[in-house]
This record gives sequence, structure tokens and C-alpha cells, in this order.
Amino acid sequence: MRRVIRNATLLSWSCLVGAGCPPDEPSPDAGPAGGDLCSTTEGYELQVGTAPESGEGFVPFEDGDDVPLVWGAQGGYHIYLSYLVRGYDPNGIVVRKRVSFAVNGDEITENPEALNLRPPDEPADDTYCGLRNAQLAILCPTIVGQIEDADLVIEVDLEDLAGEATSVTRYARAVCPTDEEPDEDGRTDCNRICDGPLVE
Repeated sequence: MRRVIRNATLLSWSCLVGAGCPPDEPSPDAGPAGGDLCSTTEGYELQVGTAPESGEGFVPFEDGDDVPLVWGAQGGYHIYLSYLVRGYDPNGIVVRKRVSFAVNGDEITENPEALNLRPPDEPADDTYCGLRNAQLAILCPTIVGQIEDADLVIEVDLEDLAGEATSVTRYARAVCPTDEEPDEDGRTDCNRICDGPLVE
């Protein structure tokens, strides 16, 4: 039985990140330059999750869970991707995310974003750097196929300025929100915008 990520408990962390800022224009949340790490733990870790409808914070999900499509200001629908990071130099991290159909591997969206992370005031083994606002993976409208109820492959590649890198692959199912008002035909905005030919 699939689980739908809705009112899940948010994980907290002691540092924030500004998303989408190019390296030569640090965000206001950027930390000091240098080799400060997101924690004192040895090794490296990247966790990939989603976020609540507000887009703030981190919500974990298990592979195969339903992840809701969220209406965007420009009329399309996206899923949120949020990250927890530790062990990496927080200055100049670049994340490249790719979302594709699980059934045939066709790409839906792919793009890189530079992140400026701020390390915690007192790094410890159990501290992470995270996103204040989750990244958007805009999925529909699209001509590549039906997004609603599609099984997705989410691939995230991370690299810092020191050349340390990792990749994480997650699996989820995109579902339309249940709180939208249907029209006279029983279809919601999400049903219409994220519809398309079935992908085989």
C-alpha cells in the first residue's frame, strides 16, 4: 500500500541554505568562506526528501511513496526536492537533479543549481546543512507524457568546490492533490494540466 506524503513530521537542523544563487552572488544565508563543514562526522552524506506545501523544511519519504504535485505561481505543477547534507564544504555546492519516467527512462526535467550552505554554529556528528526553501522540479505541463500517477526516478548529483561528490537515486509516484475543486466533468486543474499520453 502506497503512503502519501502530506502532514509528515518535519526534520529540523541547525543551519539553513539559500537556493539558486550563483557562486559569485552569495545568498544572505551563505556562511563564511573557508573549509567549515556541515558537521564533524567523518565521511559524507546526502539525504534527498521532499517538503510540505509551504516549500520550507525537509520531509523524508521512502522509495515508492506518493509525492504530491504542487501548483506553482506560473500555472504549472512541480514536486519539491529538499536535501540534508553533512561532511561537505558548504561553500559552492552544486546540485544537479534529473527526473525521469521509471517505465522507460525518458527524461522529464534536468537542471543544476548552485547552493550556498551555512555550517552550524557548533558542528557536531548529528548536525546537517539543509535548505530553507526546497528546490522545484517542474514536471507539468509537458509533452513527454502523463505525469499524474507516473512512477518517477529522481537522481541527484552533488559536488563541492573540493571535488567531493556523491549521487543519490530515489523513486516516487507523482500524485495530484486531493483538495482541489473538480469541474463539472469531475477533473481538477492538476488532472488537466498533468494529463497526457500514457508512458509505456
